Amino acid sequence: MVGYSTPAYGYKIIGKRAINFYHCLLPKIRVQTISHTIPAIENIKQQSDGSITIYIEKNASFPQVINKLLEFFDQKGDHFLDTPNSYYKITPLRRQSLLSWAFAFEGCLALLLMNDKATKSVLKDWQFINSHVGGLYLEPYTIFLYESYPKIIHPITIQNYENRKIIEQKVAYYIRRMIGRIEDAQPGLEGLALLSLVETKTNLSAKDIQRVINDKSFAIKTPNNSPFFNP
Repeated sequence: MVGYSTPAYGYKIIGKRAINFYHCLLPKIRVQTISHTIPAIENIKQQSDGSITIYIEKNASFPQVINKLLEFFDQKGDHFLDTPNSYYKITPLRRQSLLSWAFAFEGCLALLLMNDKATKSVLKDWQFINSHVGGLYLEPYTIFLYESYPKIIHPITIQNYENRKIIEQKVAYYIRRMIGRIEDAQPGLEGLALLSLVETKTNLSAKDIQRVINDKSFAIKTPNNSPFFNP
């Protein structure tokens, strides 16, 4: 039995005219679309394990059909790589004040994500990005904060699409929560209000939160050119 597999796809030739095929994008695509796109396919049967059995026409060749299948999914993959934007809104006046404590803001955001039940299982550790444009490295993801939405810029694969989407949604959610907490605070107490939110969500003390952020921000460049803090 001839076969081949990668993390994204795999196939096994199971008969003179039949091949079992799997691709990580299969759940997102109608099998009728595949058969209509590749004329050499005579019939497709869906299997309970998520794969499909493809029956090819008498004069077709397996290498030709496999190449066409991979080309088809490569083209479709471009469509599924980009996650939908998750937005937050910050007034220009508020942005001016945020830059002066950018590390505190990004550090609190990282701690919230590291302790959220929806994201903590896929994140290992976190660091500030040592760059004038800011951002966070939430291992294994690099997150950049644009003016009105967050975006994971590395790594980007079809396989991590769902994780990227959830993380970006959570980033936007917590930024909205953090900004709301700051806006509701009395003048001069914005930092305490932010710490209070993180304490509640992480069970860390204010002292521990400050220590972690101070340690990780040592010798890190201030994000003066960040579109989030200085659009």
